[in-house]
Amino acid sequence: MGYLNAIKKYDEIIVWERDDEDQRVIKRYDAPYNFYIKDSEGKHMSMFGDKLSRLKFANSKDFAAAKQNCQRERIEMFESDIGPELKILSSEYYEKPVPNVHVTFWDIEVDYNPELGFSSIDNPYAPINSVALHHKWLNKTILIAVPPDNWKEQDSGGVLDDSLNDLAEIILCKDEKELLILLLDEIQDSDIICGWNSDFFDTPYFAKRIEKVLGKSYLRQLSFEHGNMPKYREVEMFGNMQTTIDLCGRMSVDYLALFKKYEMDGRPTYKLEAVADDILPGLPKLHYEGTLAGLYRTDFNYFMRYNIRDTEILEGFENTLGYVQVAIDMYHLSLGLMKHALGTIKLAELSVINYCHHNLGLVVPNNNINDNDGGGIMGAYVLEPKTGMHELIGSIDIKSLYPSAIRSLNISPEKIVGQFVDEVRAADEIAKDSMAVLSFLFEDGTTKTLRADEWRELLHENKWAVSGFGTVFDQNEQGIIPAILDDWYATRNKYKALQSEAEKNGNKKEEAYYDKMQYIYKIKLNSFYGALANKYFRFYDLRMGESTTGTGRMILHHQCAKTNEIFTGKYDALGDAIVYGD
Repeated sequence: MGYLNAIKKYDEIIVWERDDEDQRVIKRYDAPYNFYIKDSEGKHMSMFGDKLSRLKFANSKDFAAAKQNCQRERIEMFESDIGPELKILSSEYYEKPVPNVHVTFWDIEVDYNPELGFSSIDNPYAPINSVALHHKWLNKTILIAVPPDNWKEQDSGGVLDDSLNDLAEIILCKDEKELLILLLDEIQDSDIICGWNSDFFDTPYFAKRIEKVLGKSYLRQLSFEHGNMPKYREVEMFGNMQTTIDLCGRMSVDYLALFKKYEMDGRPTYKLEAVADDILPGLPKLHYEGTLAGLYRTDFNYFMRYNIRDTEILEGFENTLGYVQVAIDMYHLSLGLMKHALGTIKLAELSVINYCHHNLGLVVPNNNINDNDGGGIMGAYVLEPKTGMHELIGSIDIKSLYPSAIRSLNISPEKIVGQFVDEVRAADEIAKDSMAVLSFLFEDGTTKTLRADEWRELLHENKWAVSGFGTVFDQNEQGIIPAILDDWYATRNKYKALQSEAEKNGNKKEEAYYDKMQYIYKIKLNSFYGALANKYFRFYDLRMGESTTGTGRMILHHQCAKTNEIFTGKYDALGDAIVYGD
């Protein structure tokens, strides 16, 4: 069975799954308290070739004490900082299928008092008066609402518009207390609740109103059974602190955050109305005159229709873009958690860890972050555009430049031989086969000085490759990171071929599925460089990030110069034939 989520609770790991009957069930495991240290007689091996012994502990207290002792004695530890829940996911759920995750799209509406202004998470004075939900796994829409006091005096005379019943199951409540209780009950089978900007309004506001109206004990129902109480958290957004809430087990997913992560290009605005007009032109956000609070008191039927439309838009986004399912598949492929799907480095890190464990039987090092390392990486090679009108414009694009550079150079931490002191200059001189004298620092601390032409010969003899940053990588055996990228390339190409076949056969459902899967692997491939260049990445080494961009710059410079040579006869990246390069 595939997992939904996992937490460490005391000395246990609780994992929530979906079984073959689509029921949510709980599995419990003893928390794995272990780590490795170097030992010449050890039976385990690190990714760098160190012999290791594994130390196991009965409980978290003994585990923490042993870690403190190793830190005090300056004994290097391996895998002592991997969360026990992630160790369980890696050992118990490797290559298990992705479950049928129950996703609910929702949107809440709140009342408004003009004397108090708009309510907020910090001042949640206004009651929730309507909530629309769409349970995707049931293909069912529900609206729970509290009619205004004057509903019977409205033009509808307090009668529901028949068209609303065609769109949703309508449940009218006598007050907000009843609405909140019904809403809590309605989401109990939801694994994910998802809205637009819901992490910073819908979900924490719902929690605040639960506390205010029902009492704090009811707040636990936002989490899964046997989960911890939800916790509020402050997040900095554009220089301001905003409140969100972390649920336990049940996942709150913000479609706005997913949209920003997976969209290729930025937008001038991310308002739901603007995005819906672009993505779903046939399903625009509804409009009204005046304020929403005014609409509630003058045309409650249309107010409910307005609320339902927002969940229709979210469902339409998922049917068109599939970003929630992309995030679900992404975190399962790396045996991580949903929160990792919105980050930059964790899924890449887990991919390496699991590849080492399951494919190579190797142990990875602790993440030894150096806060003094600024992590600055030189960027891409960009030419200033030549202004004016140009005719017969063509373009040349190198497919997946950075992933290709990583694979071709065998960029991986365990494959670093050493570094030329002159960095970029050394790479240029070796490429030119010049007589320049270059010094090299090996990983063991020894140095060697030779002419560039001599280094070129030595590199060839040893099957070493020098990057555009002057870092040398051993190419005798494929490195761990290039092996992972190769696997992802092959998998993406497999899905692209299946997509093409499904398109030929007119199978739209399969075509959409395979297109989504190849897109997932495209994201994974293109995001790996970002992890290499991030100092918080477990396998970070500044030279790997610099080598990737440095090699990319050399390739692009040569590409421009060679193109110009073909057209003008002159090998010059800034020649007349080149009007722009990026």
